[in-house]
Amino acid sequence: MLYSLQSLRGIFAILIFLNHIASFDAGGDAGVAFFFILSGFVLCNGYESRICGHKISFKSFITKRFGKIYPLHLLCFAAAIILQLRAVDTGLLRIWALNLLLLQSWIPISDIYFSANDVSWFLSDILFCYAIFPLAIRFIRKLKTRGLLMFTIVLLAIYFTVVSILPASYANSIIYVNPLSRVVDFTLGIVLWQVWHGSRTTQACTRAEALSYGTKSAIELCVVALLVGTFLAYPYVCINFATASLWWLPAIAVITVFTIFDTKGGVVSALLHKRPLLWFGSISFSFYMIHHLVIRYGEIIMEHLGLPEHPSIVIPLFLVASTVGAYIVSRFFN
Repeated sequence: MLYSLQSLRGIFAILIFLNHIASFDAGGDAGVAFFFILSGFVLCNGYESRICGHKISFKSFITKRFGKIYPLHLLCFAAAIILQLRAVDTGLLRIWALNLLLLQSWIPISDIYFSANDVSWFLSDILFCYAIFPLAIRFIRKLKTRGLLMFTIVLLAIYFTVVSILPASYANSIIYVNPLSRVVDFTLGIVLWQVWHGSRTTQACTRAEALSYGTKSAIELCVVALLVGTFLAYPYVCINFATASLWWLPAIAVITVFTIFDTKGGVVSALLHKRPLLWFGSISFSFYMIHHLVIRYGEIIMEHLGLPEHPSIVIPLFLVASTVGAYIVSRFFN
């Protein structure tokens, strides 16, 4: 297990939480891009050799992945529709059916892809990524260095051409949510894994591990600065790029550096190895799945009780509630 990446899961999950509770849009976009790229990267770690070695069938693979996400999706779906029972009609039932089947992200209508438990659109996308993973990894693994480079260039050229000509009104429904767009993030994670396991990269990693503690700390802090700088640049970037591709470079840099320095890193790696962060990272998926429901239910309760909804009260209160809820849920659905 890569401990630093586990802690980073928790940190980026909190960024998504802040997007939903404090309108921190950059946090949501950064978190989503990070998780798609990370998913492609770590899935290679767990399944590349088994899939390419024909030690696991597609049916077994997809069943395992589906089983990891669907039970919790079903629980959150049930909790979400309780909030809407008074407004049930035929149209809403159709929308719920799409959400229940994890097909909602394919429909470019916000009332559909953000239906029920809003954040479940991510599961719709990641399930598609899982479905194509066996084919993608067999193809990408066969590519030599030059072929991998050409494949990545062509993929990015197609992506940026489409994104550049797409009207800004489609930024959310197509670039941010649609599975065909987010599979590019996921594929970059797969490519990153292939680069990571190249012979030259292995030699570079060995040299990097031999660097002094101070040098490693400086490199890690540069990566953190890159991420912070991207947050600062976010308001000035065209929405078509800000929703996804803006975050690719910092996400790849974060994953690469903290994978290399995982056990022998600098000051930031040391922080990422602290038990509270590792623990929170271990429940980050549950946290992601329930946090928006906690916010919605919490707002209803506070309004009913006449409690003030000041950010200084609401943010820490809902963060704690989401964390406690995630821990309880993870005991049964992890």
